[in-house]
Amino acid sequence: MTKCSRTVQLVRTRSSKPMTLSINDYLLLIVSAIAGISDLKGGKIFNRLTYPAIASGFLLSAAGGEVSPTDAAAGFAVGFIPLFFVNRMGGIGGGDVKLMGALGALAGYPAILHIMFYSFLLGGVVAFSIVTWQGHFKEVMRRIAWNVFFLGVPGPKVFIEGNADYKMPFGFAICMGVLWTSVLKILNISLV
Repeated sequence: MTKCSRTVQLVRTRSSKPMTLSINDYLLLIVSAIAGISDLKGGKIFNRLTYPAIASGFLLSAAGGEVSPTDAAAGFAVGFIPLFFVNRMGGIGGGDVKLMGALGALAGYPAILHIMFYSFLLGGVVAFSIVTWQGHFKEVMRRIAWNVFFLGVPGPKVFIEGNADYKMPFGFAICMGVLWTSVLKILNISLV
């Protein structure tokens, strides 16, 4: 095994010139920033933000923007559908689901995968810190284990609901994931 295969490397893509941001990228940053602040302040991401963002993503793609209509639809589906199931298990709120769908429509596929990866990475660090700090780590791990167990059991699903005492503002983690993805895009850097 070589040293390169044991470490994650940052690699510049084809051109060495930094990329510029498109209108879709600016909308991604604006929408995610508003959602992150709203989630931190009030614990909600409002429909009046997510629905117009979804429509904007599809309208920009139909108007010949940076993202094709097919990629916008795929991005919306990839962003929305998995989080919808997490929402049904009590893992995240509905606003987070719609926000990720909106970001998928704006960013397109496969860019939404990068946003999701960094959002979940940062969200996991924040969530781990919160439940550990508040002394709920064992309880949360037990609930996750039961929910994963119930996924494999045939029949109606009975999921153990989360505790409102240790909610995490995932909208903020999504905002940071968008920011991280945008910085990497500007610098023309990708993880290999």
